[in-house]
Amino acid sequence: MAVKVVGQNHLTIVYAYIIYEFSLFYQAMTSDNKLKAELFQIQTDSPGWLLWELTHLWKRKLEDNLAQFDLTAFQLMLLRGLMHLAAKEKKSTTQVDLANLLRSNKMMTSNVLRTLETKGLIKRETHPTDTRAKVLVLTSAGITLGNQAIKELQKLNKEFFGDNSQDFTQVIKKLIIKNQEN
Repeated sequence: MAVKVVGQNHLTIVYAYIIYEFSLFYQAMTSDNKLKAELFQIQTDSPGWLLWELTHLWKRKLEDNLAQFDLTAFQLMLLRGLMHLAAKEKKSTTQVDLANLLRSNKMMTSNVLRTLETKGLIKRETHPTDTRAKVLVLTSAGITLGNQAIKELQKLNKEFFGDNSQDFTQVIKKLIIKNQEN
């Protein structure tokens, strides 16, 4: 089955596979609501199921490692994205710019940025020409904590993915490109 990504987030492909897997599960039910075991067994070996399981294992380990910094995985991704844009861009970075870079929901991005602001890791200032937009500025505490947490993320990636990380990364990139919205 070819899956076309319809959302803004790379994990959308995972969710599409899960929906597909559950549709197969539903089809495996007989009229008397008894499961056909051989069909269910096949599903646990499917790429979508395995990707779902791997994603959750990695995220759980990441969240455990980030607890020492009082950060969630998404908070770190926002800090990392903001650090990337601050180093790359010459213009002010807005919440929308960051949400677009990370392909994340704009409302969720705004809510989590508010948390980072409360923690003193970023400042949200009014845009000089668009009063509806917020310009994001990293604080020195945000840069320091972000760098520390990114080092922990890199360490986790090496431990979790091991020697196969480059091959695995290439497979993931190919799948993303193949399934991205045009």
